[in-house]
Amino acid sequence: MKKRHILLLLTILTSVLAAVLVSSGQEDIRDRLDPYYTPEKWSLPDSVIGRDFSVFTTVIDTDFEPAPDAKFG
Repeated sequence: MKKRHILLLLTILTSVLAAVLVSSGQEDIRDRLDPYYTPEKWSLPDSVIGRDFSVFTTVIDTDFEPAPDAKFG
């Protein structure tokens, strides 16, 4: 192999090793901070939003009107 190929191979191996070490390190830190952490999912119930998206149109200040045959929810 040429010297250039050896350097390329070493660079690739070093990059893979660094990626593995960083990802495992992040998992360890995450586990130490809060092992029971789960991301929260927020959603609004239909009773809050309304079938005609009145909250949506009020928040972004538009005059959007759904088609008469549109079904939401």
